[in-house]
Amino acid sequence: MLVHGNVGRTEALHLANVLAQRFHSVPLPNPHRARPPLSRLPQGTTLVSADVPNESDPNSAVTYMYEIGPMLRCNTQAKQAYANAAVAAAEKGTRGMYLPDRTCLVRSASVMLLAKLLQQPAFNELRTKQQLGYIVQVQPLMRAAAGIDNATLPGTLVPWSDLVLYIMIVVQGTGKATTIDTSIAEFIVRVGAASAVNVHVL
Repeated sequence: MLVHGNVGRTEALHLANVLAQRFHSVPLPNPHRARPPLSRLPQGTTLVSADVPNESDPNSAVTYMYEIGPMLRCNTQAKQAYANAAVAAAEKGTRGMYLPDRTCLVRSASVMLLAKLLQQPAFNELRTKQQLGYIVQVQPLMRAAAGIDNATLPGTLVPWSDLVLYIMIVVQGTGKATTIDTSIAEFIVRVGAASAVNVHVL
């Protein structure tokens, strides 16, 4: 439950207790929890677009997502050790995710660093200079691989071995989506981010 706005902690807890008592709700088991649909996209570029429902709304947004690959990049022995530990933790009812050996996290650390390095120049170019949008973000993103069911480890989140890394660039503003799209693509080429992802991270 999220209580947002001009509400104090005491009021928020009281509201949560009232709802819990009225509805007598209990947490859903993992297999019954909603999970976002996932699709395995073909190699290359995939474009998904949608019109704004309100024709008088001048706002638009463009999101670029570069798929990097599996979050863990380590040898088979290390992956198996992680999987065994994660399953053991699930069987004991331990919540959360078992952390793999740090040597397996080089790729994820590289992606986080790359996103951090890109944030300032992206904001400076797309927001300050070109004024394409009031929101300009570059951030790393983790999603479960297509076809992975997080119910395979009861009581835990999706295991790290099933996560796929992305670099996401978001620009939202009152400019035309086609203009924003072109500018983001030109920015990526200009800073060499695409080659950095392909050569240094993978």
